Amino acid sequence: MASTAGTTSSSSSAERRSSLLARTQAANSSIGELVRSGRVKVSFTGLGAIAAEMVTMSITNTTSSAITLSYTPGMVLGAPTGSHVQSVLNEQEFTLEVAPGATVNHAVVGYCLDYRASPPPKGASIPYTFTSDLSKYALAIQVLDVATRLDAEGRFTPLLPALQHRRIVTQRAVWAALSQVPASSDKDKAALHEEIKLELKRGGKSLSTKELNRLTDSVWTDVRLTLQEAGLQ
Repeated sequence: MASTAGTTSSSSSAERRSSLLARTQAANSSIGELVRSGRVKVSFTGLGAIAAEMVTMSITNTTSSAITLSYTPGMVLGAPTGSHVQSVLNEQEFTLEVAPGATVNHAVVGYCLDYRASPPPKGASIPYTFTSDLSKYALAIQVLDVATRLDAEGRFTPLLPALQHRRIVTQRAVWAALSQVPASSDKDKAALHEEIKLELKRGGKSLSTKELNRLTDSVWTDVRLTLQEAGLQ
């Protein structure tokens, strides 16, 4: 008799994906409605980074009552149509309490949702929106959830500091889930190797060939694990 383990796992991944999408869409819609109604004003200033603090979000309460805004992992800041700036996938769960007439600033930690686009330029004002339909990002939202869980369970094998490793792995897996970079063959691994080498060079760092190979192996293994656990490989 054929095993149903693979089918069960795939079904479980799909159910989790659907649940995450519903939760994040509800959160995006809730805050988006506050903005559209004029009860809060929001602005975003780029911080010039990827897979880190990407933008500073400023929220102003225009009402005479306190407002509480709740953010969940997987929420999306949608970049303006036609722009060359990345949309942002929020990493963290947090709540902002905004008093009447007050403004609260918060640095949003997130991930890039478009490999081809540029990070939010440092100091630039960007009119991001809280879009209500996140269906095209469902796989990325699930990958973020899986990577966070794997890291918490101690299943990653970092050579870099754990937080830095998780964010590199998550970002690569997000791009792979959205079919923006491949992550299945030796050729894909070699491309990752070259990108890591280039990023190290940009940062004024260098590793021996052996060290660079070990670092690539570490990131590659955990990217593949994340995609597999999300039911994408």
